[in-house]
Amino acid sequence: MRSLSLLVLALLSACPPPADEEEVFSTEPLGGEVGGEPWTFAAADSDAFLSDEASAFVVFSNAAFTPCVDNVEGPQLISALPLEVGVHKLKLAGPNVTFSPTAGENIVAISGAIRIDEVTDTTITGAINAKADGANEADGVFSVTICAE
Repeated sequence: MRSLSLLVLALLSACPPPADEEEVFSTEPLGGEVGGEPWTFAAADSDAFLSDEASAFVVFSNAAFTPCVDNVEGPQLISALPLEVGVHKLKLAGPNVTFSPTAGENIVAISGAIRIDEVTDTTITGAINAKADGANEADGVFSVTICAE
């Protein structure tokens, strides 16, 4: 009987969490690892050409730059942020978060979620909790400038 109890316990502990389990987001600024290197959010902006009515195409950088003016260089997070307030689970067809350690290298995270807290004409605020693998993961809050052009 004890063997049966241990087997049942082992099977139950192997079950995935319920689908409606709430995502947990850090309250610290967005940070983590990109390409196995420490990464901390410094600036971000949207690309009006790649955005649409439902999402804003955003590049997050660990280097300071002038949003809507400068080009982003170095390790990045890329995402089409939903423009609807709420929690959005990551999935391959979107929304997702792409880790780009170097130009042309893209690692897509479909584990985690994006939380959108507020969308105005000029800013998107929220949080990301995303993991692609042990070398590419990010968690924390952000504020992004929406570029008109």
